[in-house]
Amino acid sequence: MSEFRKTMNDLQKIVHADLKSKGFKKKGRTHNRQVCEGMVEVINFQMDQYPIGENYEIPGIRKSYWGKFVVNLGVYVEELYTAFYNEGGKPFVQDYHCEIRTRLAYRTTSPELEQWYPLDSNYSEVAEEIILGLSRAGQSWFDRFNDREKIISEFRDNKEIQFSPREKLNAAILLLNNDRQAGERIFNDYLNALDDSIPRIKGHKDFILKVAKRLNITLE
Repeated sequence: MSEFRKTMNDLQKIVHADLKSKGFKKKGRTHNRQVCEGMVEVINFQMDQYPIGENYEIPGIRKSYWGKFVVNLGVYVEELYTAFYNEGGKPFVQDYHCEIRTRLAYRTTSPELEQWYPLDSNYSEVAEEIILGLSRAGQSWFDRFNDREKIISEFRDNKEIQFSPREKLNAAILLLNNDRQAGERIFNDYLNALDDSIPRIKGHKDFILKVAKRLNITLE
């Protein structure tokens, strides 16, 4: 085990002691807390990969953050995951299973700032900084998405949701259960706006058509 990984373990242990008291369960680098049936809040500690090769770093394109880490936040909604991936819900959720995602640093500093936390001898101080950030800015972000009605409101009002380009599509799928007509209308608006003359978009449109068939959506 590298010194950085050992430090990451020690730091995460400090943070998890606080998260455990708030109802989070831990598996590896990820922590889960169930909000309600089919909804889970996710906190993930992500270390950068070891830079292989002397030309790993490319100025302006790729930078090495080895020896540092970020904290990813996510909200998992089971019906979104099953609709897109055509499989059952996850017993333990990773942040990449979430349609709603951000990073803690984007909440505590700036949405444009790519901040990575250091793994060094001051790790206990960094752990306390993360605990404070999660309890304030992190919890405030989670509170925006702690039930389906709030999520639909966020999506439909076009508010910022990091890392999810499918806000409108997500709103449509969530609406199907309580207002199918509105859900199908939004789904069709999204689908019909896709320009399938672009190969990359055509592939995405084909995928969305499969989702529509899976959900028995009437296409216009």
